[in-house]
Amino acid sequence: MITLENLTLSNPGEVLAVCGLFVLATRQDRKAMLAWTDNGAVIDTDQTLDELLNNVFSADIKTTPGEKSEPQSIQIGELLLDWWQYRNRSNKNKIWAGTVTAERLVATMIEGCKTIKGEHWMTATPCSQSTGIDAILVWTPIDLGWSPNKQKDGGIKIKMPARPWVELLILIGTQGFSALRTRNKHTADDWEYWLWEKPLTLLPARMVFRGDFKNNLKPVCATRYQAKVQDKGKNLRALTFAERHSKGEF
Repeated sequence: MITLENLTLSNPGEVLAVCGLFVLATRQDRKAMLAWTDNGAVIDTDQTLDELLNNVFSADIKTTPGEKSEPQSIQIGELLLDWWQYRNRSNKNKIWAGTVTAERLVATMIEGCKTIKGEHWMTATPCSQSTGIDAILVWTPIDLGWSPNKQKDGGIKIKMPARPWVELLILIGTQGFSALRTRNKHTADDWEYWLWEKPLTLLPARMVFRGDFKNNLKPVCATRYQAKVQDKGKNLRALTFAERHSKGEF
C-alpha cells in the first residue's frame, strides 16, 4: 500500500504524477487500485514507492524518431509513451512547444532524478525543460518581469526550477489519463479532470478521470476540477491551478 499525503489536488501536475505511479503499479499488478483522499491518494499495491521509481530509473529507454521534432514514441522499459501524437482529439494534452520535446523532457528529467531519492520525489531542481503541467512551478514573463528563455548568464541559458520525478511521472500518467480539454475561442481553454473516493482499477479510473461515467456498473462519487491553459510567452502555454467544483455521485 502506497499512501501519498500533503498533495495539492488542484495542481494537475501532482494529480497526473500520481496517475503515473498508478500506471507503473498496474504494470506488475493488474488488480492495483487508486483512490483519492482529501489531501492525497492511496495506491493499493504490494509494491513500494521506491520500487516503482527504481523500475523507471533503471529501465532502458528507446526512442522512435518522428517526422518532425517530436519522436513517434519513447519506450521506457516495457512502457510505451506516444500520447503527444494525438493532437486532433479534444483531450489534447501537449501544451509545450519551441525547443521543448518529449525526448528532451525524458532525458532532462532522468538526469535530474539522479540526485533525488524516491522519498523526496516532489523535490525541485534547476531544469531546462518542463511540460508546463506542474502548476506550482509555472512561471510567466509577466510574473517575473523578464523572460528566462531569452536570458543568459555567461553564455549559459538560465534554468528554471522543476520537479524531475513529478515531470517524468506526468509524462507516464498522461499516457492513459487524459483530461478533458475544452476549446474556448475568446478565453483560455478549460482543462477538466475528476477525482474519485472509492478505489478503482485502471480502466474505470481512466474513464472517471475524464468524466466518462456512462459505462460504470456502479455509481461513483467524484469531484470535478477545472484548470485553465494560459499563455506564458511566445508559443508557450502552461496550466493554472484548478478550481474545485462540487462533489457528486454519477
